Amino acid sequence: MWSVKLSTRPSQRDRLTKSRAPWVLLAALLMGICVFLPSKGYSLERDPYMIRSLIGKIQLEYEKSTATENNKTTSDASHFKQTYSLDTRGNLLSRYLIIYDAGATFADTNYKSSGIANFDTMDVNYYLRTTFLPKSAVPLTLYGSYDDQKISGLSIPSWHNRFIYGLNWFSRLKQFPTTTVSAERVNDKTPTTDTLTTNFRLTADKDLGPTENQIDYAYQLSDDQKSAGFSSSSGASLRNLTHLSKNTTMSIGATRNDTKNKIDSPTNPRTTDITLQGVSMSLASKPSQEFNQSHNYTYFSNKSTGTSVGSTYSGDMDYRFSDRLKSHLGLTYFENRNEAATSTTKSQTISTADNIAYNITGNLSIAESVMYSRITTNADSGSAANVGGRSNLVLLTTMSYSKRLDWATFGSSYGLGYTEDNTSLKTGGKGIQQNVAASLGGIQVIPQVGFNTSAYYSSIKNLSGNISGNSYGYSASAYNRSWRRYVTLNASYDKSAKSAWITVLDQKRETYRFTALSEYFRNTRIRANAEHTNDFNAINGFINTSKEDAGIDHQRRLFGGYLNLSVSFDHMTNRSSGIPQKVFNTIYELKYTRYLLKSMMWQAHARRTERTDQATFVNATSIENSIFLPLRSWLFSVEHAYSVTEDSQRDLRENRIMFKASRTFFRVY
Repeated sequence: MWSVKLSTRPSQRDRLTKSRAPWVLLAALLMGICVFLPSKGYSLERDPYMIRSLIGKIQLEYEKSTATENNKTTSDASHFKQTYSLDTRGNLLSRYLIIYDAGATFADTNYKSSGIANFDTMDVNYYLRTTFLPKSAVPLTLYGSYDDQKISGLSIPSWHNRFIYGLNWFSRLKQFPTTTVSAERVNDKTPTTDTLTTNFRLTADKDLGPTENQIDYAYQLSDDQKSAGFSSSSGASLRNLTHLSKNTTMSIGATRNDTKNKIDSPTNPRTTDITLQGVSMSLASKPSQEFNQSHNYTYFSNKSTGTSVGSTYSGDMDYRFSDRLKSHLGLTYFENRNEAATSTTKSQTISTADNIAYNITGNLSIAESVMYSRITTNADSGSAANVGGRSNLVLLTTMSYSKRLDWATFGSSYGLGYTEDNTSLKTGGKGIQQNVAASLGGIQVIPQVGFNTSAYYSSIKNLSGNISGNSYGYSASAYNRSWRRYVTLNASYDKSAKSAWITVLDQKRETYRFTALSEYFRNTRIRANAEHTNDFNAINGFINTSKEDAGIDHQRRLFGGYLNLSVSFDHMTNRSSGIPQKVFNTIYELKYTRYLLKSMMWQAHARRTERTDQATFVNATSIENSIFLPLRSWLFSVEHAYSVTEDSQRDLRENRIMFKASRTFFRVY
């Protein structure tokens, strides 16, 4: 008889089954959670078009306002507005094939006013936007929208229709330029107009080796079918940027714009043509650590009723021969020609500033400068005070010395040179120019206070002709080095004057300044500023200006909310030709925000403004309160505003209250 002995030791398959059991249960649990998860638990993807969604919104708004002027009710107005919108977005067949946005909005507003007739405004809007192959290298977008607005209840009907449709196409194929094409047509209709506007734009970018190339073309045509007039504009631009080497780039650009306006008026028909075009070139290079340069040139022309043609150039070159010897060359040039029906005006300006500097020691340096400028024009110079035609040459040698002292930083310079100054009226001459300057910075005579001071003087000694002149200036400032934890103080004084043989250039200026700032007190900022300027020039005469302002701002938590308090004051006095003009402004402001309940937020804002001058005054006070309450899927708000405005002519009181309620619906399908 056969007998079989059964082993009690589990087989390998049984051991594997038992080891996988916890993971199988965990996977089943996760699958169950994903299947039975409620709809509110869905999380949106970063890409909103991966799912199809439907968004609806309802908003109701009621506002009532009353205005009382000089204790008499002048207007009583109210309006009720209801807005309903439904938007959807998603994809057709696949996110990579077609995506879309579509929606409709309906808004109806009823106005009631004691001053004018009651009327209603109804606005209906539809839109659709689709993109084909959005993730490809050649996505194409088609879009369109229609807006219909009507106003009923007025003696004259009013309405406005706008129909827009267009396309955007983008190409980023590697073998071809990166291209963007957009085309759009807009049709606006009202009872008196019927305007059709066409917009087109093409841009293309392509890198070819070391060059970056760009083309941009735009066209617009606007035609009013009822007035038989039109306007058109077209513009094109080209740009090329070439990297000649690692440290050298060259750019070339060209642009042209043509504008045409035609008005078929029975009494004054006219056509206007404007053409603007230009070419620009630039070069920037730094071939070595010692040498760098930049050059820019532009040519432009403008043709309309007349013709204007001009060109500009600016260039700089720097070369460092050694650590001690450096040089700079700079040149600017401008030329313009204006041709009108009866005259032609030409003007030309050229200026250059060149210098070479050598550091003899760490404290002493010498520089040689050449400065030349010339202005020529065929316009009427009028008088000797007119500097329309003028040339000026200055050859200047300057010695500079600086040293760090134990108690300050000292700097000084002295310049001696030759100058020629002439005008188109055969006036001017030659002279010797001297410049002297000195400065002390960070003066520490008193440990608690720091000082800065500087002064300069320049004069021209006549050698021939009637050339002469001098200028001077000095300044001093002080600031506190101690107690900065409590307050920061700065005071300064500046004075300068210039007297020239061309009297129109004479001027004088004197300025006093004082500033104080303290943030010592917690959450509080206190500031004060004062400035007074005495100014004189040959054209405007004497002008005295004084400005003072001060303010304090404080923020803190109060009764579970946030309180902001501020008070500011400013005063300005302007005296010109002996006639003073004074303006005073004072502003008091309070803002408070807190949650009254767990989700109800209250905001309060009070503001008082007082403004006075010699003849008038305006006092304005306003108080605003707002409450926001989200209740389940709804958001409710109440806003109240009361304002009082008093001036020399009236006493105006305005009272406004507004209620809002809105809700948003969201569904995924």
